[in-house]
Amino acid sequence: MYIIQDIMTEIWEPISNTYKEAYEKASKMDAKEIFEKLRHLEMFIVEYPDPYPKMNLLVTTGCHHAIKDGNISGCSMCNDSISRMTDSFAVVNALRHKDIDLYAKLVRLSFENKRGIIREQMGTEVVTGCDCLNEMEFPEQVFKEMFGCNGVFQVRPFRYSFEIRADSINKEKLDMMLGYLGRGRTYIEIGVEVVNEWVRNHWINKNVTDNQIETAISLIREAGCKVNANVLIGVPGLTEEQSIDLFLESVKKLIELKVDRITFHPLNRKPYTLHNFIYENLRDNDRLAEIGIANGEHTGLTWMFTAVEAMARAFEMTPQLKGNFGVGQFNIFRGSDVLAYNNDRECQCNEQLFDVIDRAMKTLDMKELMETRETMKKDKCYEEYLKLIEKQKKAGSIANTVSIVGEEVIKALWPDCWEKKIEKFKKEMESLKA
Repeated sequence: MYIIQDIMTEIWEPISNTYKEAYEKASKMDAKEIFEKLRHLEMFIVEYPDPYPKMNLLVTTGCHHAIKDGNISGCSMCNDSISRMTDSFAVVNALRHKDIDLYAKLVRLSFENKRGIIREQMGTEVVTGCDCLNEMEFPEQVFKEMFGCNGVFQVRPFRYSFEIRADSINKEKLDMMLGYLGRGRTYIEIGVEVVNEWVRNHWINKNVTDNQIETAISLIREAGCKVNANVLIGVPGLTEEQSIDLFLESVKKLIELKVDRITFHPLNRKPYTLHNFIYENLRDNDRLAEIGIANGEHTGLTWMFTAVEAMARAFEMTPQLKGNFGVGQFNIFRGSDVLAYNNDRECQCNEQLFDVIDRAMKTLDMKELMETRETMKKDKCYEEYLKLIEKQKKAGSIANTVSIVGEEVIKALWPDCWEKKIEKFKKEMESLKA
C-alpha cells in the first residue's frame, strides 16, 4: 500500500466512522426491512451544459475503490458520491450483502422514482454509478433490472454511456453487459487521469496500471464500443506548468492508443480531497509558499488561464482533437466545490473564459479559444499569474515538487510520528526520480 492510501484514509476518517456506524446498524436489519427503508430514494441527475447529456447517477453501493473494509479513501482528487450520501451508501451496501436481487430492484427504483419508465427514444443516456462493471456495485442482476426486456428503457436510446474503471474491464464482463444493451452505439468512459503511472497511483491513488488501461481500451474497441478517456489538469500539489505538461503528455499518448474521445477535467477543490487538505492545513506553509504551491485562498486550485492554455496547446499539438474533445466538471458544481478561477474569484474574466470554453465545445470552432488565449494576456489578473509561474520555477521537477508537498502533508497529518511515514514516502519517490 502506498503512502497516499494512508493519507487519504486519514483525511476521510470522520466520514469512515459515520459510514461504519450506519453499516453496522443496517446489518442488524433483514433485507426486506432495509429495502422498504430505502425504496423512496431517487438517483441524482447531474445537469451538464448543452450539448452534453445529463448524467443519471444511480443509487448504488458507491465506489469500491474508495470503500475498503469500511474505511473510505479513494482517489486523492475525488469525493464523488460517497460525500453526498454516506449513510445511505452504507445501508445500500448492507442490502447488497444480504440480498442481491433486492439490491438490483433498489437500483432500478432509484431511476424509476426520478424518471419513470422510458417509452420513447432518447438521445445519449449516461447511466452510471462509480464503476459499472464492478461486481459489488453492478452485478448482472442490475443490468437485467435496468436494461433487460422489462427494464426501464422500453425503447433503446440512441447512445448509452457508462463510467467504468479500467481494472474492472474484461471480455466476459463486456459480453455480459452488451448482451443486455445490444451491440453498437455505446460509449465507455474510463478514468486515465494522467499517463504518468507513478503520479496516477502514488499521488492520485487511482491504483490502475498502464497495462490495465491499454488492455481496457483494446477490449472496448474489440467489443464495438467507443472509448472516452478522462484526463485531469490541476493534479493536487503540482505547479501550473507541470499540470499542463502532464496533460499534454496524456493527450499525446491517448491519441496513440486511438481513443475515440478525450474529456478534459480541470479539477475543482472539493471537501475530503488532497486539494482541500492542502488548502485547509497548508495554505500558510512557508516551505510551500516559497515554491508557489501555497498561495493563500488559491491554494489547491488551478487557474482558469492554465485550463485555456492547456487546451490551446493541445489543439496546436493535435489538430485532430476537434470533434473528439470535451470538458467535464468545469462549471457545473457551484456549491461546496470551489471552481477554477484567476487571481480574483469575482473577476469578470473568469465568467468570460467559462463562456468561451462552452461556446468552443458547442460549435467545435477553436478559433475563438485561440484568440482568447492571446487576449487574456492583457487582463490584469494575468500579471499575477505570470508572477506565480515564475515563483513556481523554484519547485523544480515534478519529482521534487511532489517530494516537498508530500513531506509537508505527512507532517501535518501525523505531527507526532511523521518520520517513518516520510521514510516510506522517500522510498516510493525513488522510482519517480529514476
